Amino acid sequence: MDLVIEDYVDHLEIGFEQFKLKPGLELELHDEAGKLLPHKAQFVMALPGKGVLVSLQVSDPAQIALRPGAPCQVSGFNGKFDFAFNTQALKVDGSQFTAMLAAPASVTINFVRKHARTDLTIPAAVSSPRGGAGSSVTVRNLSLGGAAVSSVQPLGAKGGAVVLQLEVVFENRKELLKLAAVVRRSGPAKDSLMYDIGLEFVNPSRMDRLLLHYYLNTLATEYAVI
Repeated sequence: MDLVIEDYVDHLEIGFEQFKLKPGLELELHDEAGKLLPHKAQFVMALPGKGVLVSLQVSDPAQIALRPGAPCQVSGFNGKFDFAFNTQALKVDGSQFTAMLAAPASVTINFVRKHARTDLTIPAAVSSPRGGAGSSVTVRNLSLGGAAVSSVQPLGAKGGAVVLQLEVVFENRKELLKLAAVVRRSGPAKDSLMYDIGLEFVNPSRMDRLLLHYYLNTLATEYAVI
């Protein structure tokens, strides 16, 4: 599935099959016209081939505003980004305070713009802006603004221009990001014979920024293929 990019907001539209919600996550329900329903829901589980089971946050069945067969929109926030998807109520069980929703074809993710740092250990390469395979490095932490990498050799003087080549996974496909960067710090590591280098990304393309943002949020929240 292609990335969906609009001028006014950073967002991705992804297939629901790769979006794993955590049980207990609070959800807001909207009717077909977009009006917020008077009660919320909590995600229970996704049932392959059946739909999405949610619990309805009411104390009396008479308070349930969701009706069987009615189209609705589900939205929520997982601490990193907002998400929303369109669905339909397949079944509403007032005795159990639950509803079975149709599994949506896709989920829209709206990013919150924060440069949170994610610690990780992944292989990458740093090359010259002129091209080439570059030197192998290990990425130790990563954010939208830059990366800290370990290398067996210096990668240039402070202020020098480099390119970080990093593989990320989107929709089960490997995508190679080539991120222009500037060396902001460089020196021998305290506890090894390696060099610690800090890189700051410089004007990444909109597509690269969206892919990197999605990759970081996937790592941080452990969203994966269902």
